[in-house]
Amino acid sequence: MKVCSRSIKWKVNCTFSLGLIIPIPVASYPIVARSVVLCDLQGAGLRASFGRALGYFVIGIGIILFQMGCTHFPSDKKDLNQALLLDQELLSKESPRKSEYQFLTKEEDGLIAPGDLIALTYSADPKLNGRFRFQFDGTVQLPYNFKIKGAGLKLSELSKLIHTKYGEIYKNSQEIQVSLIERKRWIQITGDISVTGLRLVEPGTDLTEILSLKSSAGLTANSTEERKKLKFLKIKWNNSTSIIDLKKYFRNEISWEDRKWRGGEILSFQSNLTSDEDEWPMIRVLGEVSEPGSYQFTEKSDYFSYILKAGGLTSSADIDRIYIVRGPPFQREAVQVSLEDLSKYGRPNPNDTLLLMRDRTSLTERRFSMAASFASILSTLLLFKVLF
Repeated sequence: MKVCSRSIKWKVNCTFSLGLIIPIPVASYPIVARSVVLCDLQGAGLRASFGRALGYFVIGIGIILFQMGCTHFPSDKKDLNQALLLDQELLSKESPRKSEYQFLTKEEDGLIAPGDLIALTYSADPKLNGRFRFQFDGTVQLPYNFKIKGAGLKLSELSKLIHTKYGEIYKNSQEIQVSLIERKRWIQITGDISVTGLRLVEPGTDLTEILSLKSSAGLTANSTEERKKLKFLKIKWNNSTSIIDLKKYFRNEISWEDRKWRGGEILSFQSNLTSDEDEWPMIRVLGEVSEPGSYQFTEKSDYFSYILKAGGLTSSADIDRIYIVRGPPFQREAVQVSLEDLSKYGRPNPNDTLLLMRDRTSLTERRFSMAASFASILSTLLLFKVLF
């Protein structure tokens, strides 16, 4: 999690402080120098002038310390927690909306998935021996009318579940051996193509291979004519969805390396993108904008576009404290950036939250900054009076 540097207010306050302290001792120096020249004529002149200059210097130092004491520095950790909590609260309120589909991660690669083939071996009952494939919905039908939901489980967890189920009819069900013998994935192909229906594929099958699958009539959807009309692929899985630009994919602008299907996805190939409101990823723009809310995600829009859609910044916005919150639910991370650096983070990801914080400069700070400016002008005038 990245946190930006302190607010620019620190630099401003330092500038005001230097404006106070530098002219005062500089103005004090000629007073002392002049007193040295006149010290023979006025014995107490040096002592009085030096005391006056030292007094100016002490006053300048005192003003700086007071101003630094009044300065309120941002608490980065507190802001990050506030951004994450607010984002999580909004996500929970938007639970009916579909989240962004994620391909299989390395951590999940060993879990049971729709399409996997398992084998049962039990010497006490030959009827139990056999191979059984998990269906599109993640369930597997086993002998004696046992139906088990196993998708998402480790093999050891699945074995334990099977032992428990068959414990109802066998005393020593722990002797049933469960093994994984083949990894495949069920996907359902739909949309504006000639080849549709349930297909069993390898986990890493890319879109070109899927379009090359043959129908019962020997047809494929990988012809030049079909490719020209296909523009988007909508992937649905459970309560998540994702959109892939097929034009970019066919131009090799989208890499398929390390992408694996989860099993149970619905692939909708479309010539014109259609989507229900609750399926489309959104970008939330919150905080110090004129119209905070959720805005429909588009691939070509950058963060500034969404800020403009939200009516632009308010006069109270702190341009150095902007938070980008992203990631899957319950694994969200916040990154703090300034408005100037916002473009360096590229384009938004679907379901990002952009949180613009309020400027926390207190009324005391603002008043003291004005006083510092005024005092700096006075000390400069004092310098000219002494020299000229």
